Amino acid sequence: MDQRLGDFLAAIATTGNMTKAAQSLFVTQPYISQTVRRAENELNVVLVTRDHQPLTLTYAGQRVLTYLQAQHQLQTAMQQELKQLTNHAAGSLTLAINQPLAALWLPEILPALYAQFPQLHLNIQELTTSEAEQRLPTGKIDVFIGKAIYDHRLAFQPLGRLKLALVVPANSDIQPQAEQPLAALTNQPFIRIAAPSRFQEVVDHYFQDNGITVINRLEVPDSRIALALATAQLGSMVTGWDTSKTALKNHPDQIRIYPIPTNQVALDMGITYPAHHHSAVLTQLVQLTMTKLLPLL
Repeated sequence: MDQRLGDFLAAIATTGNMTKAAQSLFVTQPYISQTVRRAENELNVVLVTRDHQPLTLTYAGQRVLTYLQAQHQLQTAMQQELKQLTNHAAGSLTLAINQPLAALWLPEILPALYAQFPQLHLNIQELTTSEAEQRLPTGKIDVFIGKAIYDHRLAFQPLGRLKLALVVPANSDIQPQAEQPLAALTNQPFIRIAAPSRFQEVVDHYFQDNGITVINRLEVPDSRIALALATAQLGSMVTGWDTSKTALKNHPDQIRIYPIPTNQVALDMGITYPAHHHSAVLTQLVQLTMTKLLPLL
């Protein structure tokens, strides 16, 4: 099919005349007529009504024009995006990170990375550890910052243990003790993260090992929602210590926070990437992550 068929059909629809359509496109009238006839034979439909003036497109002609215009838009978008990627001399990298750490950690890392690779195209995704564990070996993401992943196909650089906190609504009458704050949750409303969540698995195992039975009032997709609902006085939840401090600063009259000793519950954090991947950008990202984040844990 002639690549200019879409232009010809659009011009016929606008002018209602083959000759005027040809003049507007600086081609001959026979060329347009032959192109349209050829397409009609190929598609086995009539595209233009020729039994009256002005000429109009049939319904089939309108649909063909719509599809051809959409195809042209996709082609243009693809070319523009590929041109942008070509201009990224440092290439493109897909970085995944545990929610809600992106807002806390990436501002510590990325300015220094872009100082060295200003043309880098970076795609940032917030993923659970389970999702990252599936996507890393298949190349759907290039690197993951978050809870530890152990896989022989992947390289893992440990960062340390992420300190956690118990967040309690201000309307709750429980009084967690410093030596074992989670014990106070027995028979209390709790907001848990839905499976699959390695974070919630760690917390659940601690509950089971220590005979703590909570009332799972709410099950939510991620810790941001859990924290918002705890702030709304709907139950207690567990999150990162730094996240809890920010929440307390923003809502001092709505929640209380209690640090959880790292020898009870904590998360082993690190940066994970395919073992065979050794680009200059990734190497620098790993080094910056180790340098910038270690003091924060």
